[in-house]
Amino acid sequence: MTKMTENQMKVRLHKIISENSEFTTWTVSTPHIMLLVKQAIEEEREACAQLVEDFELVYPGLSRCGNAIRARGQA
Repeated sequence: MTKMTENQMKVRLHKIISENSEFTTWTVSTPHIMLLVKQAIEEEREACAQLVEDFELVYPGLSRCGNAIRARGQA
């Protein structure tokens, strides 16, 4: 499991800004920040689900837990 570094967040933020030009401002807007946070949460959720599933051989049935973690993003 990896943690998003400050530089990675800056790169992501620049990408979000360039891909969402309808949010025009001289500074970073709230929608840009919210998209960045959403991406970080989605990646963290997937990393947690994958970590749980990696223990499936030791603890059968954990794939259900991984699916439940992913499902939280659909709610």
